[in-house]
Amino acid sequence: MSEQTVTTSPAVQIVGPDAVALVESTERQLVALSGPVMIVTAQDTVTAAERITLIGTIRDALETKRTELKRPHLEKSRAIDELFQPLIRKCDERKATIGTDLKTWHRNEQERARKERERIDKENADRAAAALAEQKRIDDEARAVAEKEALDAGFTKDEATTYGKLQEAEAPRVAVMQELAPPPPPKTIQSAIGTVSVRKGQWTYEVQSLKFLPRVFLRLDPGKVGNWKEQADSEWLRTPLELLMPDVEALKAAVKAGVRQIPGVKIFQDEVVSRGRS
Repeated sequence: MSEQTVTTSPAVQIVGPDAVALVESTERQLVALSGPVMIVTAQDTVTAAERITLIGTIRDALETKRTELKRPHLEKSRAIDELFQPLIRKCDERKATIGTDLKTWHRNEQERARKERERIDKENADRAAAALAEQKRIDDEARAVAEKEALDAGFTKDEATTYGKLQEAEAPRVAVMQELAPPPPPKTIQSAIGTVSVRKGQWTYEVQSLKFLPRVFLRLDPGKVGNWKEQADSEWLRTPLELLMPDVEALKAAVKAGVRQIPGVKIFQDEVVSRGRS
């Protein structure tokens, strides 16, 4: 480090002239001590020890000054954190609570909309089937009436059949009323001061039943079995469920690998609430 580098460093404006003087003096001392130490005799080892001690003393002085200069800044930093961090944590906690409520509402609305779509689709299908049956009844009746009229008028059977088909084609059409399904809940919510979006996040899981969970995704519960060790595979398969617990790492690995169906487990995409600005 040259003298020019020391005096022009941005740190000079912060540490003050005393510290700059110490740094510059140390730089000169280290230059003087930078030469090699030839250790050939016992006296040379004394010289080497003196050099090590001197450099160590210089380093201690530097460390002491560095710590002294940093202490006010660290204390100020801690004071700032103590003032702001509790409130920041409260903001995060409150935002997370409301976000969870929003995700719950969004999931419930999605489920409600799904069930409503299923109901509407079924009713639309029932109405379409009923309309088709009614249309067939009208067509059959129109054809039968026309064929009878033609036969009564002296037409041949083939002529009456042809006339009946013509009248069937002219029969009134039955209108089918179709109900529209409601749209899914909006992914983006616009307020006067900004937007909040609910979007799909990472795939995760929820264990719903140990009874159906394959044994490959189970492990012994240490809190229930104590020092009992896993025995042979045949005994492991007969281990009571009350001594087992989900193997979290195995489940995470399976979901991460793309497994989307495991008996006893609900696998789904978690939702993420993100904030935008107006």
